[in-house]
Amino acid sequence: MFREIEHPQFKHALVTGGTKGIGREIAMGLAAAGTHVIIVGRNAETGREAQKIVIDQTGNPHVIFLAHNISSAAGRRELASKVREITPGGLDLLVNNAGFTSTKLLGREFTADGHDLIVATNLFGPMDLTRQLHGNLDEASQRTGERAHVLGISSTAANHAEITTASLEDPDFHGLLNRFFANKRIYGWSKRAYNLAIAKHAELYPDIQINNLNPGVTDTTFNQGAGGLVGLINKRFNRTISRLRNAVPPEVVANTLLALAATPDLPNGASFNMDLTLWEPRGRDIADPLLRQELWRVILRTSGVH
Repeated sequence: MFREIEHPQFKHALVTGGTKGIGREIAMGLAAAGTHVIIVGRNAETGREAQKIVIDQTGNPHVIFLAHNISSAAGRRELASKVREITPGGLDLLVNNAGFTSTKLLGREFTADGHDLIVATNLFGPMDLTRQLHGNLDEASQRTGERAHVLGISSTAANHAEITTASLEDPDFHGLLNRFFANKRIYGWSKRAYNLAIAKHAELYPDIQINNLNPGVTDTTFNQGAGGLVGLINKRFNRTISRLRNAVPPEVVANTLLALAATPDLPNGASFNMDLTLWEPRGRDIADPLLRQELWRVILRTSGVH
């Protein structure tokens, strides 16, 4: 159950991946504070169930569910269009929580647009949705006199990846199609790229506060979606890892994210660890501004983000 904390009063908030786990706990905390909450997810049945749970537990009737897939360009356009219709006065908070990693040991999944599903969900999705909703966020900033917020859920997996010239030449990782655990490597890459890329959005949209949070192992059903033997192995593996690494409950991650929103004078475009210290990774990609510029060009070219 969400433990209430002090955080800003938002009029309208949108939470992608808000039907379960961390996303639902974030929606719960926002609804408990009286925010009009838009929960976004792919599965209509799970979404309606989440909507009912949040309303029942908070007593806030202003919670709606929208079924959209942010991994596709069309899904993001449709979602942004709908949100613009239903958020008079603008959108105060966008939480880019939706994430994906594959349970497949071999084999890959691609979107209808032809992109790796992990990269499309974890990188292109939040970057493009932020761009498309920038006008709504700016409207809220002008209404309140304070910056609207864009908060993203990243991962400590970003610490174990590196942006290289080769990866930027093949951002959908076709060269890893037949390698074991390719999806795990791509997941860490997508989260690191997301953390680095939001700094560019902060430059482009100085009227909006844009930050990411990097939780570690979290006690959710994330990465346990496969059926059959692979699904069973993943579930048991993740339970073991959760016990060994003291997995964080999703409500703690939700609390921390909302505490981030309540913290004044944060550096815009920065990512944070769970103790709200700055994410300061090492690596050649961090020290090489040309590599980071090329990352931004790849995002522009591949997903139309600007």
